[in-house]
Formats: sequence, structure tokens, C-alpha cells
Amino acid sequence: MRKFLISATLLSAAAFSIATPAAAQYRDPGAGYGEFRGGGIQRELAEIRQQIRLGFDRHMLSRGEAANLSRDADKIEQKLQRRAWDGLSFREREDLQRRVQQLRERLRFERFDNRRDRRW
Repeated sequence: MRKFLISATLLSAAAFSIATPAAAQYRDPGAGYGEFRGGGIQRELAEIRQQIRLGFDRHMLSRGEAANLSRDADKIEQKLQRRAWDGLSFREREDLQRRVQQLRERLRFERFDNRRDRRW
């Protein structure tokens, strides 16, 4: 019986030491910036800014349209920076994603509208 208890103790200790590294992979949600840091939103804004530059360079957007879209992207990024210093709540993240989506749709509309005007 004594051999059984010692082997069971060693076996459970070995299983615990193997399982520990897997548990270390999970990030503590209370640490740092919280669950949502806003990195995806920043990446989307960078992509939108690149599309604005390309649209302007290819004469699909006027200077005023590009300036207005860039200004709106700046406003979204400022909101993100103000809100994300302690982590974004789910509602804040949804609001920012909605604003990014609306900006992306305006960019598509401005580019499409400009092309349609040139055909007619």
C-alpha cells in the first residue's frame, strides 16, 4: 500500500508539472490593458488610410474627400487612444468597430461615386 501511495504521489506531481506550462499560456485578463487593446482597430485604420492614399494617388478621390476621410480616421484613432489606456469594454469596442465600418463604407462610396461621375 505504501508503494502505491508513493507512486500515486509521484505520478500526480509529474502530471501537475507537465500541465503547468499549458496554463502559463493564458494571459491574465486583469493585467495591462485589459481584454481588448484595440490593435485590430488600429490595423483597420492603417489599412483605410492606405486605401485613402491610393484612391487619391489614382485620382479616384478628390483632395477634399481624402482630407475628410483622413480627418474622420484621426477622430476614431483619438477616441481609441482615450478609451484604450485601461482596456476597452465590449461596448466601447463595438462602438469603435461600428465607426470604422462606417468610414470604410464612406470610402467605398466616395471611390465608386467618383468613378461613376467620370463615365457619364
